[in-house]
Amino acid sequence: MLFGVEIAMLDLVGKAHGIPLYELLGGRCRRAASVSWVAYLRGDATLEDELQALEKEVVDQVGSGMKAFKLKVGEDHERDLARVRLTRSIAGRGAYIKVDASGYWEEVEALSRLRDMAEAGADACETPIRALSRPMSRDDPARIEGDADGIAEALAKIRVRSPIPLIEHVADLGDVFLAALIRHRAVDIVNVVPCQAGGLRRAKRLIHAAETAGMPALLGSTIELGPGTAASVHLAVSSASVNVPSDLVGPGLLEDDVCTAPFSLEGGELAPFEGPGLGLDLDEEKMARWVG
Repeated sequence: MLFGVEIAMLDLVGKAHGIPLYELLGGRCRRAASVSWVAYLRGDATLEDELQALEKEVVDQVGSGMKAFKLKVGEDHERDLARVRLTRSIAGRGAYIKVDASGYWEEVEALSRLRDMAEAGADACETPIRALSRPMSRDDPARIEGDADGIAEALAKIRVRSPIPLIEHVADLGDVFLAALIRHRAVDIVNVVPCQAGGLRRAKRLIHAAETAGMPALLGSTIELGPGTAASVHLAVSSASVNVPSDLVGPGLLEDDVCTAPFSLEGGELAPFEGPGLGLDLDEEKMARWVG
């Protein structure tokens, strides 16, 4: 709710002054945001069927210009490794492949899992330990914040021995959590989901805090409609340290959108529209159909 209200207000300010939203967020520092395609998880299919479907998906995305991919892992380690190997074989050595364990692994097994993922072709891993699982962050954030230093210290011990960089979500927890990650050098990259941060201004503050500690960032997503995607793109192009491919895949997954001119993911990048504010206009018919 706060995210939607804030971007509406910022859009109005940009339109009133005739400037794009990225100018209100510090000025443009790159042409477009690089996007990481989030592959569809088919855990209920046989391994053969899943790999066949994944092969087609990755081939199609590589053909459209996608150069970065994200794979959910954690439930079935051998199956996960097969998916990573297949994606690497199709996408090539130059592609960026990150895996998201979503907190499936216990601390004692995380390091061996990370080594296997690296050998299979993964370049980075998000949320490797159970203490920071997505359900825990959503349902019991106070517990994580109350033990922020202890959790960050445990994660830091894994990071220093991990063969690939670690990524962690920071937007849906209090600022004390990011401070602990920075203090203990617990991760290499932060994932900031603007709507979970409560808005673009706090998201920008989190990105800047990580940047001062030498940590680059990526933007996560909850598969937003056009206005939410546009806001994230403006944030990405106005933030120098958002240089890791972001998960802004809404335009590639949605059946339709509420904008008169929706984004296209061709080329694996999203550039902001050049008009004032968000740079887009809403389609009233589509708003009535999809939002009601």
